[in-house]
Amino acid sequence: MVEKILVPMDGSRKSLKALSYAIDAAKCFNGSIVILRVITLSMLEMAWNSPSSGGPIIKQDFLKEADRRDKRTISRVRKYLRDKLKAVTDNGLEGSFRVMVGDPADSIKQCCQEEKIDLIVMNANNRGWLKRAILGSVTDEILRTSSVPVLVLRPGRK
Repeated sequence: MVEKILVPMDGSRKSLKALSYAIDAAKCFNGSIVILRVITLSMLEMAWNSPSSGGPIIKQDFLKEADRRDKRTISRVRKYLRDKLKAVTDNGLEGSFRVMVGDPADSIKQCCQEEKIDLIVMNANNRGWLKRAILGSVTDEILRTSSVPVLVLRPGRK
């Protein structure tokens, strides 16, 4: 039985396609949808943690600017997710959204545990095999390590 469906969204048009599939599936199973957006740390915060980032005053400036940027980003992401959640509720379904900060694959798996997710609906990325082999892929990681069934939508398919 599929009661809760997780849709990780990265802000791309492809992730809208995944949401559309999830809405159709939730209608079939009378389920609900959780929309997730994972935000990685600000580049400035990563620079702050670097040993070559300068003295304490410079590091303080890095941290303040990173905090300002991250707050703006989270605010924009929440607005984006509220808009996408409207598509869920307009279809007569229950839904919610979450914003998590961290590694995307780890956050998706953590969200699955916390929300008791029954199915993940996500897109395969459009990277070529070489880039995927070198950089990895969140979708690949989820497929290999998730204890929850995963529906992957291939790019370019109707």
